[in-house]
Amino acid sequence: MIDEGAGAKYVQVLTLVSARFEDEPPPSAFAAPKIALADFAIADGATETVLPFRLINNHVYAQAWVNGAGPFFFLFDTGGMNLVTPATAKRLALIPREGWTSTAPAKG
Repeated sequence: MIDEGAGAKYVQVLTLVSARFEDEPPPSAFAAPKIALADFAIADGATETVLPFRLINNHVYAQAWVNGAGPFFFLFDTGGMNLVTPATAKRLALIPREGWTSTAPAKG
């Protein structure tokens, strides 16, 4: 029964007449994808590093160097775009991609 609080005449009753379970997927369906990155490096050939960060209003910020320049204060956002200001892009000799725009780029 579904009652959304709009009154008795709007109460809905649903009846399940058939159900079936899919086959169990293999464990590999839940494994992290194997990614081979070749366009980055950690200083001195290290295989791991520590990244100090600041948590501000539930957002992760950290200083980072790009192509040997920096440090720059970056916001790490898994759902965001990779944006820098035009001045920073020019300083780093980054080539912009056509069709990508932003109405409020980060400062710095």
